[in-house]
Amino acid sequence: MLFIASSACGQASNNKGESRNLTFNRFPQEQRVELQKISSLPHTLAFNLFEHDNRLYFNSFETGQRLLYVYDLQQRALVDSMFRRGTNECEALLPFSAGILPNQIVWFFDPMLARVTRQQLMSDNRQQKANMCKQYELPQGYKYLQLADTNTAYAVKDIQMKGKISRINFQTGAETPLFGTFQNKPAGLSEAAWHNANTGALHFSPSKQIAVLAKTSLDEIEIFDLRHETSITVKGPEQLKPSFKQISTPDGDFLDLTKENRRAYLLSGQLTDHYIYLLYSTAFEMTDGVDYGNIIHVFDYNGNPVKKITLSAKISAFYISEKAKSIYSISPVDGTISKGAL
Repeated sequence: MLFIASSACGQASNNKGESRNLTFNRFPQEQRVELQKISSLPHTLAFNLFEHDNRLYFNSFETGQRLLYVYDLQQRALVDSMFRRGTNECEALLPFSAGILPNQIVWFFDPMLARVTRQQLMSDNRQQKANMCKQYELPQGYKYLQLADTNTAYAVKDIQMKGKISRINFQTGAETPLFGTFQNKPAGLSEAAWHNANTGALHFSPSKQIAVLAKTSLDEIEIFDLRHETSITVKGPEQLKPSFKQISTPDGDFLDLTKENRRAYLLSGQLTDHYIYLLYSTAFEMTDGVDYGNIIHVFDYNGNPVKKITLSAKISAFYISEKAKSIYSISPVDGTISKGAL
């Protein structure tokens, strides 16, 4: 049997507060995708890649004094850049999370400065003047964040977290912990260290009603239904049990995550109308390129594994176009933008 599950597969329950656990050991389908180079960029490490109006947007940690770059798929060239690097108003240092809202507002989150910055795109897809930028200050400690709309964010901390995720209201500043705490803590670990072990990148569905936590030290994801406050935890296919080592510091309890049996979901992921796509690394140590990989795991919204995609090259960020049945990706090695057929 593919699953050992706490309940039968099907539509997610609407019972408020309910959670389910699924375990699997293989994907029912496997697909190999050949990536074809379409352009080269300056060396860049990007973890977010998204599309709007036939243009790709990606954040950059290395390209230059701008943080978000715009690549035109028809021109096959960089055509614009947004947000200056710095600590002044509407600037940032670390563009960790980024995205675009349905009303053409581009945003990114800087955990170092605890700041969300957003800017409206004009109808011709060029950015507005800098004075149209808006900025929100957040409490310290949030690591991964997604915007639901211009007033609401959902975010994850790696320490001192009261819930698995928090809802943040920008207007009132209220922080609401959601979905309880992580269970089954191993003996010898503090609550803070166990929370740190279960954190990871947060991704949103296009409807902004489903969030997925892809854990960065376990082959495990959690799917949150934000409307009904239910969740599904999915573990597999390797089901390894990492032997965490706690590291206590004045800032909190952390974990040594470079153990040989570590598996990690990386920062890049995408939720479409139908499926969950998550970049997965099989690297054991940091020297093996733990921040990028060539495997994408695909799930449906009920937590069922759909297929495993193996790419012909390692990437750090990707974008899926289900309509065109294509994947676009960025290589962290040489900045290559590639396209593959799904």
